[in-house]
Amino acid sequence: MGSDLWTDEVRGFYFEISPAEFPKLLNGRNFELRDLQTTYDVSTTHIKPPISFSARWRYVWETDGAGCTINATESKDRVIVLFYAD
Repeated sequence: MGSDLWTDEVRGFYFEISPAEFPKLLNGRNFELRDLQTTYDVSTTHIKPPISFSARWRYVWETDGAGCTINATESKDRVIVLFYAD
């Protein structure tokens, strides 16, 4: 993902992952940890029925016109990833 996003497009993904593999999701981009100091509800927007969970970690990468947000559980075993372009 990254070079094929269209203007006003959002692509969302949900998956489970081994916590030991989680750091590989952050490779290749300069993600910034935005620690909200609490848990928060996160859910998918394009998957029916929606999948939701209590997230603890939010990693954000943004550049001119595109970005990616990774929301993860406390144990980093479930994630929702959003790619977006404006």
